[in-house]
Amino acid sequence: MNDITENNDDKKTGMEKRSYDHDRKILESGDLEGIKKLASDENSYPEMLFYLSSEGEADVRRDVAANPSTPLQADKILSHDEEPEVRSAVGVKLARYMPNLADVSDPKLTEIEAILEHLVNDEEVRVRRVIAEEVKALDNIPLQIIQKLARDIDDLVCAPVLKHSPLLDDEELISIIEEFATPAGLKAIAEREQVSERLADCIAETADIEAISELLINPNAQIREHTLDLLIDGAKDISDWHEPLVKRPILPSGAISKIADFVAVSMIKQLLKRHDVDEDLQADLETRVRARLADGEADSEEITMEPLEELELRLREQFSSGDLTESYISKAAEKGDRDAVIIALAILAGVQIKVSRRIFASLSAKAIMSLAWKACLSAKLGTRIQGTVGRIPAEDWVLPNEIEVYPFTEDEMNWQLALFVEQDEQAAHEELPLLEEGNLTG
Repeated sequence: MNDITENNDDKKTGMEKRSYDHDRKILESGDLEGIKKLASDENSYPEMLFYLSSEGEADVRRDVAANPSTPLQADKILSHDEEPEVRSAVGVKLARYMPNLADVSDPKLTEIEAILEHLVNDEEVRVRRVIAEEVKALDNIPLQIIQKLARDIDDLVCAPVLKHSPLLDDEELISIIEEFATPAGLKAIAEREQVSERLADCIAETADIEAISELLINPNAQIREHTLDLLIDGAKDISDWHEPLVKRPILPSGAISKIADFVAVSMIKQLLKRHDVDEDLQADLETRVRARLADGEADSEEITMEPLEELELRLREQFSSGDLTESYISKAAEKGDRDAVIIALAILAGVQIKVSRRIFASLSAKAIMSLAWKACLSAKLGTRIQGTVGRIPAEDWVLPNEIEVYPFTEDEMNWQLALFVEQDEQAAHEELPLLEEGNLTG
């Protein structure tokens, strides 16, 4: 029994005690249901929990791992268990106990931290994910554990920590942005409860469209006027930034006027409703609305978007009839019809639409080019799509080779795609154990 806060006999005070022989007979009987009850019972004898930590069936070991009364010596064994579900259960349990460690003796605290440090380096992503979820908002986790999780290669590990951890200061976050951050990590940092001017500057410098959108939406993001001006200057051709800019809580008058130069009439009308629009600016915006309507602009978004379900159905029908051609995709790409291109490539490549979306969101030129190859498009069109739909700067495009074909081997392109397909399948099929809340005890 874990002796961190109390011992087993104290816990049994006032309760009917099972005899040691009674529990031993259950173990010796081989009765799986009885053994599972022992494994999950907080009043089980520590010797038996220790025994089951290495001798029980996988689901029994998982119950032992989740049991708050399991001795730390057994937790250490279970943290090396061959089954990821067992290791996950240990990690969740110890992470949940961290807020109670203030009065724990140093040797025990050191042991717990060592087990957690081992688990955040686990080769199985599901183990790291459950630990990240448990510790993401804690302020008494060892910093090195948070730093490791924040730099994890898996988005579902790093993003929760980057978004929520109070232990990550500006210096640490800026270091991560400059050296490591993925698009999902950048987005998570932009969504933090507080984003300083320095941090906002660093995010803006990445030119990551989705992260900057989240930064603009975040009411607690402190954005310098100079940085905001630069973003507005670049926003004319980035429709994803239009609405976040219009909805920024505080905008200088000059910024509002510049935004009105390129957003839709409907968004200018949103600007007119802002509390920080004075009479002169209001008159100017109303004049612009009338002029745009007089020029024939609809009193709505410039492009009427087809519902995604209808778009997918139409494209699948085109595919069935042989009309989902390279010519169609080329025209859609030139028009900037992002959804049509992403869905069409998914259909032609035979992958899930969410996999195609994830590939484009990754801003990986290699992955986008590999998807175009899988969809049987020409390398030349694959290159254009990187810019028109993938929003990748021209200097970062992957170009065809000298004979206008894809510059990678088929194995290399299949490997690129497999990274995203496997990530999707893993997220869809993983079933993490549900663990009861509880404290580590005696």
